[in-house]
Amino acid sequence: MIRFLGVFALVSVAALSAADPDTTVAFGEFKSKRPAEWIPEKTTSKLRFLQFKLPKKGDDKEDAEVVVFQGISGSARANLDRWKAQFRAPAGKKLEDLVKESKLSVAGCDVYRLEAEGIFTATAMGFGPKPTPKEGYKGVFFQFETGDNVYHIRLVGPAKTVEYYQKGYEEWVKGFKK
Repeated sequence: MIRFLGVFALVSVAALSAADPDTTVAFGEFKSKRPAEWIPEKTTSKLRFLQFKLPKKGDDKEDAEVVVFQGISGSARANLDRWKAQFRAPAGKKLEDLVKESKLSVAGCDVYRLEAEGIFTATAMGFGPKPTPKEGYKGVFFQFETGDNVYHIRLVGPAKTVEYYQKGYEEWVKGFKK
């Protein structure tokens, strides 16, 4: 009976934790609450500071992911160009028509934003085998310059799935505070 109560207590605590997870994400002195439906994952490389799976939506065949990279160098212009180069335009379209850039301020920091759609062709930071092009993908990238460090934040995945999560993702990035 005691063993049953112990197991019941553990299961109850786990259920409560899953229902009310701590969704605060922090880097440096900055914090923001991420959407609760994002699933934290173990990072898949040393370059990744944080990683989340965003479950696929509609008829998309793959999940999207949010990744935070820390300390990757390069100017904002160089990184915007690198992110843009990870996409190709589908036949009959120009990539310039499928890309939007902007600059904003979050918690007193300069933040650069790029949104792109098309055929995603990226590998992990340009390393590894030639990627399989993924049609119908979308990416929303931010370079967050804190003064002490630079963070790259990206949401990439099938377009319908990215569009489903995009509002919450952008609110999360814009919600960072010291």
